Amino acid sequence: MNEEIIRDVQGAKKKRCPKCGAELDKSSKFCVFCGEDVSERKLNFENISFEDIEENRVLSVLCYMNIFMIIPLVAKPDSKFIKFHANQGIIFIFAWLLMTFIFIIPILGWIIGAFGYLFLMVVFIIGVINAYKGKVKRLPLIGKYDILK
Repeated sequence: MNEEIIRDVQGAKKKRCPKCGAELDKSSKFCVFCGEDVSERKLNFENISFEDIEENRVLSVLCYMNIFMIIPLVAKPDSKFIKFHANQGIIFIFAWLLMTFIFIIPILGWIIGAFGYLFLMVVFIIGVINAYKGKVKRLPLIGKYDILK
């Protein structure tokens, strides 16, 4: 009896909450953990499947590591989850380069650059954690732009 229940649970279709990353039943309308609306009309955000997330979440961490973002993009070119995190990684790299140029300016640039680098380190950690946990969340303040389509 227990083996049948385990097989049913493992074979069931699942989806993830885009807000908190919780694993939910395919028929769920709201996330039981955070209350987010996860109905199909709301969840067409990139239409990323649960299987795609589970298969590529570890590989997507490389999307935040500068030149290493090429590896997941070449290894899994059709993965929407990897494309999402690669897009966030490209934006992160642009922001990092911008801070590098600001840091060249004496005194005021050093102050702004130091705080900017500190902010970007926090954003980097958030991006890596979101990718590893299988969350589809944009980076704070800088992640609202789409470069990869």
